[in-house]
Amino acid sequence: MGFGPAVRAFGTDESAFTGAERALWICVGLAALLLGGALVHSGSGRAAQDADRVLRTAGGGAVT
Repeated sequence: MGFGPAVRAFGTDESAFTGAERALWICVGLAALLLGGALVHSGSGRAAQDADRVLRTAGGGAVT
């Protein structure tokens, strides 16, 4: 007996959302997108540094 049916009923009932609640959920969604973007950005920078280090130490050749 989880929250599933209650959450689905809340999400489909348009009268359940007020303007403030809708704005709050939009802010939560945007914050999640920003967090995801920041994680991808930092991960790609770290991957680029690792690739640069490997290529420099391997002399630019194939790494085996």
